Amino acid sequence: MAVNNERLYQLIDNAPAPAQNPQTAQAAAALAAAENEAKEIDYTHTADARLDRAINEALQKSGYNYDLSKDNNYQEFARQYSQNTLSGRESAQNTANQLSGGYAPTYADTVGSEVSHDIINNMANYTPALREAARQEAAAKTAQAATAAQIYHTLADTGYARNRDQVSDSKNYLNYLASRYGTERQAENQQQSFANDIYRSRLSNALDDTKLARKIDNAQYQLNSQSAESAAKLAADRTAFDQKMAYTAAKDRYDDSAAAAKAAAKADKDRAKEIKTAKANYKSAADKIDKYVTSGKGLSYSEMKEFDYDGNGIIDERDRDLAYEASQTGNLQYEFNYSEGVNELISRANSQWKFLNNQISNKSEVKNKFINYLESEINKYKITKGEAAALYEAFWDKIK
Repeated sequence: MAVNNERLYQLIDNAPAPAQNPQTAQAAAALAAAENEAKEIDYTHTADARLDRAINEALQKSGYNYDLSKDNNYQEFARQYSQNTLSGRESAQNTANQLSGGYAPTYADTVGSEVSHDIINNMANYTPALREAARQEAAAKTAQAATAAQIYHTLADTGYARNRDQVSDSKNYLNYLASRYGTERQAENQQQSFANDIYRSRLSNALDDTKLARKIDNAQYQLNSQSAESAAKLAADRTAFDQKMAYTAAKDRYDDSAAAAKAAAKADKDRAKEIKTAKANYKSAADKIDKYVTSGKGLSYSEMKEFDYDGNGIIDERDRDLAYEASQTGNLQYEFNYSEGVNELISRANSQWKFLNNQISNKSEVKNKFINYLESEINKYKITKGEAAALYEAFWDKIK
């Protein structure tokens, strides 16, 4: 009992713990490393931000809205033009004074003012040219912004394609590693399942052994604690049980013997039936062979092969006699009797075989003549059926 308890408690304290095999650990480490590496891929490292700025800039520059008061070039031109106007007025006044011969003419300011007014009036003539120049400059800036946007668009597409290939390769590799880890993990779980099944089986067996040991101990305790009367009753019950077991064993032996006898009787009956059928079949064969020997007719090709009981290639009286004998016993019995006389006939037949092969080139004709020779020897010396069979058996490879 103590041994069973110790074994049970030892199993309980040593249940198989889940353990990761090296292959699974290696696959998990490879997958984790690949996932960390995939996190380092810069999905935003493209020209998208610069492209957005370039597009906004191109949109802001698109369209032409000219404001003369905000044209810096016009303001500079107007400043210089005004300066030129003052210079022109002073030049006109100086010219008038010089022409007056040293007198201060009253018309000098008038001349200067008219020249100044002419210059100022001519300034409006330059506005279309300034407007056209501003339009061309705006168009050039718009085209430049659009070109920059197109360049950034191309860079963004190229960067996206590169990142897409890198991300695709990374995903494929991660899928491979995940599949590998899944396979290793599945194998590990299967091994753990096997270990758990084995442990449960061993634990169940140990528990059953412990229960049985306890039951035996309790029964032994009860037996030891019984009174003499109870012990006698237990002994009587044991005797009755032994007698019952002996009777059951004897009955089983009888039933087995009766079943064996019944089976043997059935086998004998079946064998008798088979012998009876065989006798009838051999009797029918003997009658057919006798008719064939007498008339040369009455047998099919398959029957001629089946009824050649002595194996000499022809249907004759020997086959008929063998069939009649078998119709009496149900078994076809045929012996090959290599007597001294037959051995002499075999030696002479070998010489005849060689002679015929040297004289005749047609193999079929040689075989027919040799069969006729054997028949003549059998009839000449009136040898037994067993001796005739031995003679044909010796040359069967040649005449078959």
